[in-house]
Amino acid sequence: MNKTDLKALRYLKIKAKQTEDQEEREYLKRKIGRIEKWISEVDDHLVRDIIVYRYEKGFKWAKVARLVGGDNTEDNCRMMVNRYLQKKKE
Repeated sequence: MNKTDLKALRYLKIKAKQTEDQEEREYLKRKIGRIEKWISEVDDHLVRDIIVYRYEKGFKWAKVARLVGGDNTEDNCRMMVNRYLQKKKE
């Protein structure tokens, strides 16, 4: 999984609802399912929450930081996700 896939999640959900092509809709649903499954398997609950707030719900980084609390800033949240993705890539 990479950041591009995560960023595309909300768009894919919208497109899947709007498309009239059944084949394309099924393809998009499978792709959405793979991304959501990956998110659900993120072992760090804080990183998983950040990913859900940012990429599934589409919240801005400032709101994500407020929601996760614990003196986390926008930059802290962004870096946690970047480091997690980098670690999983290796």
